[in-house]
Amino acid sequence: MRSISQALLLSTLALTASCTTSLAKTIKEMGHQELRPPTTLTPPGTIVVIRDASPLEVAVVCTQDDVVKSRDILRSRTESVKLAEKTKTSFRLGAEYLVAFGIDLRESHLDSVSLSMNDAEVLEISDAAIAAGALELSPSCRKAIEVRRDHHRTVGLIKSALRANVVYTLAFDDTVDVTGKAALLSGLAIKLGGSVESTRSSTIRGEGLYWGVVTDTDFFTPGQTGISTYDFPLPREPMTPTEVVSRYLLRAGAAPITRVEPLGADALDYPL
Repeated sequence: MRSISQALLLSTLALTASCTTSLAKTIKEMGHQELRPPTTLTPPGTIVVIRDASPLEVAVVCTQDDVVKSRDILRSRTESVKLAEKTKTSFRLGAEYLVAFGIDLRESHLDSVSLSMNDAEVLEISDAAIAAGALELSPSCRKAIEVRRDHHRTVGLIKSALRANVVYTLAFDDTVDVTGKAALLSGLAIKLGGSVESTRSSTIRGEGLYWGVVTDTDFFTPGQTGISTYDFPLPREPMTPTEVVSRYLLRAGAAPITRVEPLGADALDYPL
């Protein structure tokens, strides 16, 4: 009997891993990096500091409104159709995936969590729009970029994004009654960035979430003269030999100087 239980557990874990991989694989097949957790804060044109690369974790430096106009955002009809086809299925989320939301399956009395997407689309911004927007950056946006660059952060701009609405379907274990389920759903909805759609069906709905992005760092890479593309600000004047080399000897097309090891957590970049 024990061997049968172990076999069932292993098969469940395998299924969860397989389905979780499918979501990441789908996003990768669309040529984008997975954002985990998905967010409403990263439309094309947003300038971000990259905290982690795989899966991608970012923090907003300047909003889309600081950089480009809404009319500059393009919707790719063919890519949106392709994304809609790829996301017709339901994706089951494993324990590791849910950690990014601050959700523990056992503590939340969850047996499983799955999601299905709808109204999926691919949004993009042209290089010309980025160049035009860069000329009109506000002083506060330029200062924010400068602070992040000064601390050797990887700063990039969201060039393209996969956006979709989502419905999460949750299955609770046998210890949860109706009242308890309603309370758990309310708490989980906050963590998942949505709202309770149906207590009876245990569903949570999220609107306008970005699941994957293309982050362009080219506009922040110094050229041969040390001047960044389209006049994005560089860090303070170099002080150490390493900084001098990074600033003035880095050739166009090389890795941006923001790839240097960061100086502590980015939460400490701004002095109090």
